[in-house]
Amino acid sequence: MGRGRLGLAEPRGSGPDDPRDAARQRRLDRREERGPLSERRPSTFGGLIYLVVVATTVVGLCLVAFGPWRRGIALVGVGFLFASGMRLIINEGEAGMLRVRGRWFDVAALATVGVALIVLSGNIPDQPGL
Repeated sequence: MGRGRLGLAEPRGSGPDDPRDAARQRRLDRREERGPLSERRPSTFGGLIYLVVVATTVVGLCLVAFGPWRRGIALVGVGFLFASGMRLIINEGEAGMLRVRGRWFDVAALATVGVALIVLSGNIPDQPGL
């Protein structure tokens, strides 16, 4: 190998440079290792909490669209406050999709949005004719 020249490209990993081995070498064939049910469950407790918050938000938005909108907005706010409290309690490894930044930033952001939605749902005056 001379100066300024690259060496011969050689395959790394467990086998030759064969396209059939690519999925195994890159660990893309994980479906074979797990059953179909394990792919449908959240892998962390935070992921489960996230799904609860999403479901609460969907129910709240349905209330906003088809029923008493104040209760719907307040329900979404309660969902965010619940997520904030759970993010404060659960550890970093189990936070899952609740973890965006640091723990205190996540708690503050979720609590701020939750409180703001609850306060706004109670303070916005009714509009005549609506």
